[in-house]
Amino acid sequence: MGNKNFVFTVDPEPVDPGEFGSPVAYTDALYTASLGTPDVDEVPYEDRWGRFYSAYSPVYDSKGKVAGIVAVDFSAEWYENQVSSQRTTIFVICGLSLLIGALIVVILTEQSRKRYRQLYSQLNILADNVEDLVGEIGGNMPRSHDTKGVKVPDSKAKGNDISDFGERILAMQKVLRHEIANVHRQAYVDALTSVGNKAAYLETVRHLEDDIKNGTAVFSVAIFDINGLKDINDNYGHEYGDLALIDEANIMIRVFGKKNIFRIGGDEFIVVIPTDSQEEMERLFKDADDVIAEVNKEQKPYVIPLSLSKGYAIYDKDKDVGYKEVFKRADDNMYMDKAAFYRRFPERRRR
Repeated sequence: MGNKNFVFTVDPEPVDPGEFGSPVAYTDALYTASLGTPDVDEVPYEDRWGRFYSAYSPVYDSKGKVAGIVAVDFSAEWYENQVSSQRTTIFVICGLSLLIGALIVVILTEQSRKRYRQLYSQLNILADNVEDLVGEIGGNMPRSHDTKGVKVPDSKAKGNDISDFGERILAMQKVLRHEIANVHRQAYVDALTSVGNKAAYLETVRHLEDDIKNGTAVFSVAIFDINGLKDINDNYGHEYGDLALIDEANIMIRVFGKKNIFRIGGDEFIVVIPTDSQEEMERLFKDADDVIAEVNKEQKPYVIPLSLSKGYAIYDKDKDVGYKEVFKRADDNMYMDKAAFYRRFPERRRR
């Protein structure tokens, strides 16, 4: 009706309906519906029929304008009784949950205490066994400088409280870590050059074969070999040949990093590089030439300038069935480079 006034048109209440044209109690939600947006009362209102919450939905005419409003009334008393009932149910459930939770905590705590006592007893036995193992390792293997300074607390010298027990475990862990690292070095690191040895290389090849099968392989293989190492060994002795091998390894470490360099025998070194970029490989090989030239400016005990034959190949998923095809191409390229070197310097050809 305008000015926030509303009247009944049809009231389907069978007992005491509102008469046509009689006023309807105003609420903010009713007004919002008159503007075209459905709404619900947030607080109850009162009229001659009682206290109610109402939901309102606009009705539009053919021109899209609000022509009327459909209202559905809910008894405030009924609604509040429902809320009160739900609230009581929630409080009861929360109380029962807290009670049951507290009971579970008590049961679990007692079980944990029993398990803790058993575990503590077992860990003390383990600590004594590990202490004996550390003693055996220390007696049968050379210790590094760091592990010699590690002292495992004696369980008999102190009580068996948690702090003393923890100190013993931590000290023994430190010793074992050093010894395990020492074993790893002996198993996977070349003693002369400190790069990976053949065992480490074969492990890397196995991983590459898995990547090839999974379709995730991206790598290149580079092979290096000293030209004229036999001359150095024959003319100056094998100890000088070892110095040349160390220089070769250090050159590759400077260019490629130590992680994926392997000495697989004699003066043959293999580098596995995680790239399939031709440009990057050419840049790395140029860097290697620059470092070799830099090293040769220094005075060497074996006198002969250090020269390396080298070759590389990039894994091609479309034509390489496995790792060996990539290795074969890199090896062929290295020997082509070696042949070219001896054509330029026939006096250094191996005899």
